[in-house]
Amino acid sequence: MKYILLEEQIKSDALLINVYKIILDRQYG
Repeated sequence: MKYILLEEQIKSDALLINVYKIILDRQYG
């Protein structure tokens, strides 16, 4: 159970990082 939650957390963190990178690229790109 904990592994599944951890995997979901990693996915959401990766998604947030990708969105943040896109925002930075638009501001400074």
